Amino acid sequence: MTEILTDPARFDTSVDPANLRDLGGIDVPGGTVRTGVALRSDDLSSMSPAFAEKLLGQGLRSVIDLRSYAEVSQTGRGPLSAFDLTYHHVPLLDTAASPAHLARRFGPMTPEQVGAWYVEVIESAAPRLALCLNIIAMSDGATAFHCSAGKDRTGILASLLLSTVGAPAADIIRDYAVTESNLGAVGDRMRRILGGDAADESDHGTSATNALMGAVPDSMATMLQLLDARYDSPLAPLYAAGLDTSTVARLRRRLLGTG
Repeated sequence: MTEILTDPARFDTSVDPANLRDLGGIDVPGGTVRTGVALRSDDLSSMSPAFAEKLLGQGLRSVIDLRSYAEVSQTGRGPLSAFDLTYHHVPLLDTAASPAHLARRFGPMTPEQVGAWYVEVIESAAPRLALCLNIIAMSDGATAFHCSAGKDRTGILASLLLSTVGAPAADIIRDYAVTESNLGAVGDRMRRILGGDAADESDHGTSATNALMGAVPDSMATMLQLLDARYDSPLAPLYAAGLDTSTVARLRRRLLGTG
């Protein structure tokens, strides 16, 4: 599940995902995260049929769609709906949440404020995030999870998934920050797909003036620091919402290939 993700020449980011990557390859206590188990992405509903076929051919078997009902109503499931895979709609927020939409909703925010907001999302959406981890634990093949830009909601879930295998904070932050270099292509793709419905992100500042518009490392660092200060584990809100230790053990086996 790495071939088409590492060579942009193999796909067209004007329609295909521009922020898709496998979480495999990160060294953690007890091993290295396997490839072909968990993929994070921007919107998967608007890819080309050829790209969808490649994903299925490389092992994709389930999709977790973190977008709101309003976002899903705009583009639906897309070409993946024609294939034999499991689709789960688990909206983490009630409203649309593209970077530009969030900037209009909240106004300029510092990286620390974004990190604090991420903690609020984890606490309020803990049952849904626990469900997402259960889905990945129980799925065969690869599971891809995505929102609109693949940054905030997707970044939160990726960080919690990596936390189940004890990934160091530095690696979780590094994975989050990879999105920064992809946001230009993500924005172009969103405007191409949604046309007038896609806000002009230039109206809402850049990551230098509004951390909501970027994937600023300090945002994820602040989230992890606040969770550490408030709880004994980043997963504590999810455990309180029903996440079972057996699910985490199964995730560890799937992600590390042990047991």
